[in-house]
Amino acid sequence: MKTRFLLALLAAATAAYAAEAPQPGPEQKRADYMLGKWTIESDSKASPFGPAGKNTGVQVCEAGPGGFSVLFKSEFKTPGGTIVGVATLA
Repeated sequence: MKTRFLLALLAAATAAYAAEAPQPGPEQKRADYMLGKWTIESDSKASPFGPAGKNTGVQVCEAGPGGFSVLFKSEFKTPGGTIVGVATLA
């Protein structure tokens, strides 16, 4: 009997929490235009950071958990080598 009561209480608490889960506000929704796969091409000049040449890459932007952030995954080919990165906009 105790077990059924505890299970019922747990189910009710879970349902109440799910119903009140926060939603992203309009300020977070404005970042949705960044979502998708972006192709990037540029030219770099010679500098202490690397030689001159063409840079190409891809950046994939996905919505973070619950839609409250944007996750960026990048990979770029440069004359100086490959650059891989991950970033978060929250």
